[in-house]
Amino acid sequence: MHTIPWTTVISRLTQSLRRELGIWKRLNHPNIVPFLGTASGFGPHTSLVSMWMPHGTLQSFLTDHDDQLSIADRFHLLRDIAAGIKYLHDLSVIHGDLTSRNVLIDEHYHARLMDFGYSSAIGVDALAYLQWSTRRPGAIRWAAPEQVQLMLQSWKSDIYSFGCLMLQVLSGKEPWSEIENIIHIVILLANGDNPRRPASRAIADEHWEFIQKCW
Repeated sequence: MHTIPWTTVISRLTQSLRRELGIWKRLNHPNIVPFLGTASGFGPHTSLVSMWMPHGTLQSFLTDHDDQLSIADRFHLLRDIAAGIKYLHDLSVIHGDLTSRNVLIDEHYHARLMDFGYSSAIGVDALAYLQWSTRRPGAIRWAAPEQVQLMLQSWKSDIYSFGCLMLQVLSGKEPWSEIENIIHIVILLANGDNPRRPASRAIADEHWEFIQKCW
């Protein structure tokens, strides 16, 4: 088994994050959380500073307002997310970690993408980097099969994750919400299964068909 010293991993992660930061600083789009700068003195590490998003993450927003959102409101959020993804892809940037916790809601109830650019760091050290970042257990619910099995990132994996977000926004339930065990989800993805159509709230057939096309 080939192992990488932890100090080497940290050094490479630092270089990767610097490259990601370089991308974030150049981005300018209504559906991307803007980067403002860095700050120190709040702990052992340098902090990244972005614009305050008063309505929090998409995850918490859906939890708090699910019974108040119309279908038009939900598609407004999805349109914002799709616009942000398209902007990144037009610049050859892959988000690589699209989950409802990495989408924030601004003061005008627009959705903005956050924590992007992981794939810009993909290279020889992809395995170590992805184990550190995008393979957090909770992120598996929105991950594409190739991200879980092969540690591969592409624009296709972003589209897959968008399908998972669309499922969540329309149904109010996380992908694979009926399964608690993350390992079980990994096994299902390895077997070629996709998230199931939730029974909690009806998703129109044409919308479910679109979600499946993302997968």
